[in-house]
Formats: sequence, C-alpha cells, structure tokens
Amino acid sequence: MTIGGTLVYPLVDAYTPKSNMYGFSVLMALGVGLAVTAGYSVAPTKVEPHRVPDAIGSIDTAQVGSSVIALNVSSAIFQNIGCSYVATVLDGLNFTPEDFLCHVGWSKE
Repeated sequence: MTIGGTLVYPLVDAYTPKSNMYGFSVLMALGVGLAVTAGYSVAPTKVEPHRVPDAIGSIDTAQVGSSVIALNVSSAIFQNIGCSYVATVLDGLNFTPEDFLCHVGWSKE
C-alpha cells in the first residue's frame, strides 16, 4: 500500500477529478487485497496436509490481531499526542476540557 500510494502521490492534487481518485483507490485496493490474501495460497503448500487448517487459522489470527494492534496503537498515539494539537486549534472557541475530551474520546460519561 505504501508503494501504491507513493506511485499515485505525484498524480493527485487539489484539482484531481473524483473519477481519478476512485480509480486510484480501486487499483490500490486490488494490490493490497492480492498481497493480503497471498498467504492463503502459499501456507497450505508449506505444511503437511493435516496441518492446513492450522496454517489457515494462524493467518486469520495474525490478520485480525495485527488490525487490532494497529488500531490500539494509532488510537493511543492520537489520544496522547494528537489531542494536544487539536486542543491548540480549538483554543478560544469556548470548549471546556470536558467537552473536548468527550468529542475526542467519542463517548460521554
């Protein structure tokens, strides 16, 4: 995805038509989809036949687990670093700290 985004980056600016953006998104999604699912065809060829379900299960677990870890890490970074930048931007708009934390945390106690 990083390579695909890097290759598309010079082609995108503020005036890029929506159709081009959708096309770039589809091309990158196809590339990512192919890369993500490659393990499902490779893993069964590398293990004994009776271990194929285990190999597929470990791929599933790794994909779900990595998504959960990535979301948790990015959320922690945003809540610890990004919130201070957002608070600076909102300074002077009469937000109380409770209002700010409620909207940033997407919940209210």
